Amino acid sequence: SSTLSIDREFAGAATAANGLVVFAPRYADCVGVFNAASNAFSCVDIDSTLSIDNKFFDATTAANGLVVFAPLSADCVGVFDAAIVSCTGLGAFRYPQHATPRPEGGVLVPDYGNGCLQQFSTQGQHEAALCEDVAPLPSALALMGDGTAWVIASDDEDLVRVNLTTGARLIELNCSDRCFFLEDLALAGDALLVLSAGEPGRTCIAV
Repeated sequence: SSTLSIDREFAGAATAANGLVVFAPRYADCVGVFNAASNAFSCVDIDSTLSIDNKFFDATTAANGLVVFAPLSADCVGVFDAAIVSCTGLGAFRYPQHATPRPEGGVLVPDYGNGCLQQFSTQGQHEAALCEDVAPLPSALALMGDGTAWVIASDDEDLVRVNLTTGARLIELNCSDRCFFLEDLALAGDALLVLSAGEPGRTCIAV
């Protein structure tokens, strides 16, 4: 509390390649870094880079060890290099909500407002806009490991399986009769878990 006194400073954390635990800033004007070996917590100021509230919501570690922050109100994905303690922004998006690491390196961002999946390299370079208008208003995705992905098409409450190479729509499932406000996806063995914000509370369903 001597370092930060505001509410909801951070939202999500991930472990970097060097073992540091990195916290995604939500209202905080810094990235939180915890060293478990020395039991020390420090803040890396990013106020000059991004000063809005509700910056990021969730963190994950990419294949190259960089920590990626999923944007909430930020118009970019946050990329934090714990080795040199720096944070940069990737791209310009319209209402992105998640960022998914690619097994080969880099990251995919469902770009809700632009209706596509934005692909970035390990070095942070924009490579492609995938599946444009195939999954309208994409908000989250789960990679299947075979060149395809399940994508939430938010406004239609649909799950769409797409070919990331060709952009073709392979399968479409409408979930409006079982759940609504689809929020996130994750693979669990052969099952696809779908997180929805129905009533009462949050419900996890397997597809």
